[in-house]
Amino acid sequence: MATLASGPHPAAIAIIEVHGADGATLAAIVGGRPLALGARRLVALWGVDEVLVARPSSDVLQIMPHGGPAIVALILRRLAALGVTIAAPAAGGAPPPRWPEAADLVEALMLDALGRAASPRAIDLLLEQPRRWRSALEARATPRAPRASAARAAPAGTDDGSAELDAIRRRAVWLRRLLVPPRVAIVGAANIGKSTLINRLAGREVAIALDLPGTTRDVVATPLVIDGVAVLWQDTPGIRAQLSADAAEHAIDRQASELAARQVAAADLIVAAADAEHGWPAESALGGRAPDLRIALRADLGAVEGAECAIALPPGRPDEERGIEAFVTALRRRVVPDDVLDHPGPWWFDDRLAGLFEG
Repeated sequence: MATLASGPHPAAIAIIEVHGADGATLAAIVGGRPLALGARRLVALWGVDEVLVARPSSDVLQIMPHGGPAIVALILRRLAALGVTIAAPAAGGAPPPRWPEAADLVEALMLDALGRAASPRAIDLLLEQPRRWRSALEARATPRAPRASAARAAPAGTDDGSAELDAIRRRAVWLRRLLVPPRVAIVGAANIGKSTLINRLAGREVAIALDLPGTTRDVVATPLVIDGVAVLWQDTPGIRAQLSADAAEHAIDRQASELAARQVAAADLIVAAADAEHGWPAESALGGRAPDLRIALRADLGAVEGAECAIALPPGRPDEERGIEAFVTALRRRVVPDDVLDHPGPWWFDDRLAGLFEG
């Protein structure tokens, strides 16, 4: 049996796995010469393409051609002519063959996703998905008598499952951040403690923190885990009230400002920072966007109106610990809200699950 293990979509390289082929079929694929277990070889395959063939186990042969649809289709037709059964994709795509122990497509994709999940909070949630998807599909397949009032309110042709599918899609947008860490940019005036904050969150020195304005003139990006959710934290150069009169310093300041603007434009979330001496960054510094969270730094110097969190940065103070905890929780809720994390329904964590509801 042959399976398109790389999925149905075009790619640079496709992977076709042939399972349980007899000796004559294997010889026809690998060019007549035996291919040892664990070996791989370039083969000009039937004049269709130059492919890499590999034998990862005794009963599996992998064929890796260029991934264009026409080339893949030609190779599958030639395999069929040799008597190889071509596996039809299951709903939502065939289960990845490298997980033969998986009971179904959802379980196979879950095992795949576990290996690339960036956030600790993703693990338990992924492990729940086979059960949740089975429950959801069973419930959808069970006929339910519509209530008279609901039938009158529903427009003609409305699919009973469309609202549920829309809700699953909306949650999936949020939950994707558990697999791919979002970029979080902090924006604020120079010398208010942004670099001290990133060092505090990381538990080590990743940015230079000095009592001098303009110490950070590059974007310092570091992976962080915020309340169980991974993010890429970007400490942008501090906003200067005015550029230096010195020509060289002026050029550096301008480049730092342009770099910060690019990073803010590419960020998934923006944290605006201020302290008692410096106000909130202007809308232009935020790329015309509203910040996702406002944080007051150096709160020991005084309150900042409009702050949603406040941190007194000298380490070891009780109010500093409380401020850090409150900020971490607030930021995580902006990344993935509580109601999305706690929802008992299925998570559309892989595009290949599409056919389960749409089929």
